[in-house]
Amino acid sequence: MPSEPRALSGETKIFAILGNPIAQVKSPQLFNAAFASRGIDAVMIPINVGDNALELAISLFRSSPNFHGLVITVPHKVTAATHVESLGPRASRIGAVNAIRKRNDGCLMGEIFDGVGFTAGFAAANISLSGKRILVLGAGGAGRAVVDAIADYGPSEICIFDKVVSKAKDIREIIASRVKNTSVVIGSPSGADFDVVINCTPVGMNEADPLPIDINTVSTSALVADIIMKPAITALLREAALKGCRIHPGLPMLEAQIELLIDFFEGLPKQ
Repeated sequence: MPSEPRALSGETKIFAILGNPIAQVKSPQLFNAAFASRGIDAVMIPINVGDNALELAISLFRSSPNFHGLVITVPHKVTAATHVESLGPRASRIGAVNAIRKRNDGCLMGEIFDGVGFTAGFAAANISLSGKRILVLGAGGAGRAVVDAIADYGPSEICIFDKVVSKAKDIREIIASRVKNTSVVIGSPSGADFDVVINCTPVGMNEADPLPIDINTVSTSALVADIIMKPAITALLREAALKGCRIHPGLPMLEAQIELLIDFFEGLPKQ
């Protein structure tokens, strides 16, 4: 990271991450370091945007020539997909985005990189998903992306839980229709008999949050992962580690996406 604040000018390309809450995000630090390493005059800023202001924020992005890209985080990934003219292949399949860019014709395009970032983080940690029974907690935008991506790695079963059962059913139908050798089912927040448990809900961002799963149901041989960035070690991960489980935090998912996201935002060449 640069030791001093970078000088900004009227020519600086502006990027933003939109979410609510926003204090937990790590994207600005990682993006700004990547911009500096590529020699790009650009800056990413965090903006707290409530549900009723998302359309306005995207409209401002659309109308500002020096506003070059948006990263979308909780809870807007599904809704943001309805405010763009076109979707990339992953976003089109699952109906959620975590990045929006402008096309040359001025229309907006969205894509989602959470899933590929998550599986890349697992690969870097030498974690195999092949043949595993996997429980995914949460079927929002990030949860959908994670389920979609892990389905490509040959697990024997993906079990999806969301308090809003219709969300879990939606992504189950999407994934079940395209995989042949993986059972895709709707389940409960119990880790019994699963090899991998993945928390894709925001439960755990606040210290007072309950655990998203009864940790007593999780086997000591299971791997427990959480996509939350802050705190780096959530209560779920802490309790899983105390039980003897292998744990995997959220930051690798973001780190694996940074270069992909910058490449997605057109016109930012590497030096």
